[in-house]
Amino acid sequence: MSRTGTDSVNELPSERRPNRVTLNEVSPSRFVLPLLAFLLLLPGSILPAQDSTSSTAPKKKSTTSSTTAPKSSSTTKTSSAHKKTTSARSNKPRKKATVARAHRLKRTFVASSDLRPMARQLVEFRTPAAYSGVETYAHAHAGTEAGALAWFAIGYAHYLDAQYPAAIAAMQKAQPQIGELNDYTGFFIGNAYVLSNNPEESFAYLRDFGTRFPDSLYSHDALIAYAKALLATNRSGEAVRLLEAHRTPASAETEYFLGKAYVQNGQLRAGAETLRRVYYSYATNYTADNAAADLKKIPEVATLPPPTYSEHEKRADALYKARHYPAAADEYKAMLDLAGATQQSAVLIQLANCYMKDGNTREARAVLDRIPDDGSDASAEKWYQRAEIARNTNDEEGLATILDHMRATTPKSPWLESALLTSANMYLLSKNYDHAIDLYREIHVRFPASSKASYAHWKCAWLTYRQNRPEQAKKYFEEQVEFYPGTNEVPNAMYWRARMAEDDRDYGMARAYYQKLADRYRNYYYSVLARKRLATMPSAPAVTVAALQHVGTAPSYDADAQITDPPEDDLHYMRARLLQNAGVTDLAVRELQAGSATGPSWEMLEIARIYSSGGEYYRALQALKHAISGYFAMDVSALPGEYWHGLFPRPYWDALRRYSDENGLDPYLVAALIRQVSEFNPEAISHANAYGLMQLLPRTGKGEAKKEGLQHYSTDSLLDPTTNIELGTRYFRQMVDHFGGQIEYALAAYNAGEQRVEDWRASGTYRDVEEFVESIPFTETREYVQAIVRNQEVYKRVYGTP
Repeated sequence: MSRTGTDSVNELPSERRPNRVTLNEVSPSRFVLPLLAFLLLLPGSILPAQDSTSSTAPKKKSTTSSTTAPKSSSTTKTSSAHKKTTSARSNKPRKKATVARAHRLKRTFVASSDLRPMARQLVEFRTPAAYSGVETYAHAHAGTEAGALAWFAIGYAHYLDAQYPAAIAAMQKAQPQIGELNDYTGFFIGNAYVLSNNPEESFAYLRDFGTRFPDSLYSHDALIAYAKALLATNRSGEAVRLLEAHRTPASAETEYFLGKAYVQNGQLRAGAETLRRVYYSYATNYTADNAAADLKKIPEVATLPPPTYSEHEKRADALYKARHYPAAADEYKAMLDLAGATQQSAVLIQLANCYMKDGNTREARAVLDRIPDDGSDASAEKWYQRAEIARNTNDEEGLATILDHMRATTPKSPWLESALLTSANMYLLSKNYDHAIDLYREIHVRFPASSKASYAHWKCAWLTYRQNRPEQAKKYFEEQVEFYPGTNEVPNAMYWRARMAEDDRDYGMARAYYQKLADRYRNYYYSVLARKRLATMPSAPAVTVAALQHVGTAPSYDADAQITDPPEDDLHYMRARLLQNAGVTDLAVRELQAGSATGPSWEMLEIARIYSSGGEYYRALQALKHAISGYFAMDVSALPGEYWHGLFPRPYWDALRRYSDENGLDPYLVAALIRQVSEFNPEAISHANAYGLMQLLPRTGKGEAKKEGLQHYSTDSLLDPTTNIELGTRYFRQMVDHFGGQIEYALAAYNAGEQRVEDWRASGTYRDVEEFVESIPFTETREYVQAIVRNQEVYKRVYGTP
């Protein structure tokens, strides 16, 4: 049974996104680049230098977008400055037939390159004009692979709109000349016949699909489609034999349709057993609900033995992980009747967790009361959960009692550590800083090797500094560097120890800390600040600081191991390029992902290029983040420019620069803000209902639109990049003015609200804005401000003066 713990209290600030801007996943770009942008896109460039405003025509959503996350690799190793023409994959001996296939694919790619912009518009918008344009292209290139690719794009667009007869007709026109993409047309034709209730017609395309196309990405999908067709034509025996032969590797769909085949074939008990296995083993898959409905129709279910403890556990844990807490709670309650004496407490804990996550504190308390106070791990977790309840209700007396009890009964339990952290954070927010210091200190003293120790030590150090105890603060800062090297809080400690050295006029020590910080953490927030301090502080002879010997060096970039160009004889790569010309970005990406299991890192760069060429900059950015670890610690010169351009893109640059200038803002500051809150996804809608590139709430957008005098404004207008940037820069400028031109205050207010920032400013005296930023009590907001300030500087280093 999976266990739950507390959330991380201090994630890496470089990539953390605030809760208010969590994006809707797998949301294809609503806006299409003009034709000129496609024609100007160079093969070796991730991003065009800029683009114009985008169309606001409504886009029809793709129903087949790949939901597979891009595969990560270690630091990406690609550079135009250090060319290598071979790769780990291309060094392997290639059969002549494979090379010939690759050459044919390359010829088709070149011949069909001019199809790409109109095909992409067709697949994204599916308007009559788009269909007409691509069909004209297909007729003009009749009898060629380029023409076949155009018919494929038309067929795929019809397929997305469930216009299956039209999809079949277009795909069939594509088939004779489609060449290496024959498996694609075969699958879509076959499945379209199944979906349009013509299963007999699908057999010619789906039967033996895996044998004919063993490397196809659609082998499994074709198998399931063929099984559906067999069931639809009452060939249940064939379906049983087919699916039984393909049960490895196991999949929810294979098992589900096998269960249906058993039932249709009269093997009712086998069918009931298989469908019940689907229900309990694949709880979050759509087949689980279908299986539950099917089971109600099978009388033989009554003859099956009751579900086991393990079956309930597997379903409960999957539902809990998927945040389906009420359904998970039902399974945990069922487990209680089957649990042994040693299992009861663990199940009760999970049940209480469900109630806590679902906001049902009363039921959670009642469940926790059933757990014996016997000093066990479950008992410790029980008291931790009680501590969370006490904190949420501001019950300081009850929280203190709980901590005393845990110290006495489970003094070494990590649940005591979590309870101490919960308590310390509560006192931090209530501005009882000395009490918070005591609890943070207890954490790093009692649990020095834990993952929370570094964070607790840092909070202790910072609050001691803020409480004006300089000598103790110096000691804590130095200990942070020495005892917790490599942790997230080391740059903080290095910077503030240097500031204290400056205050003491010990410029040699200050310079040593600043220089090491700037060298080791090149583009971190505190490295940006350190370089500014170095530029203005008095010169001083170098000194050796003992604590700094524990700080390592910046991650390096192995230029000798890099691979620049994808191997021209790689079939996945060449197929992906053809699919890109056909406008099917999602399929092109899937093809590259399929080929990257054992290959080098060029695949992720190609995926980023594909996304960027289609205007899906946020997907390109996400792909590169997965591919290149530790890039914030690297100097800009350590990575090729195309990587930095992908990691810090400038889409919608005309509008961004125009409205930034009109509102007196640095366009790179606005770009950094957008990168942080939406990753340049114009369709981003957060859980807090904030819209678009700059994540404006509907009421904010409406107010700004009224001030600006925009006509025909609606909430959906915020999904237009130009409108969002126009209103967002105006709104942010007002925040900057409200806080006297101080960008950091405005950023904090943009995330957490003006009233909170006013409260934080009034709660203490800060000698400069850097002290204020580090003192922001909300980790999310503090890291948000630091990340945007840092990203603004990276933009300047990558692109120069705007």
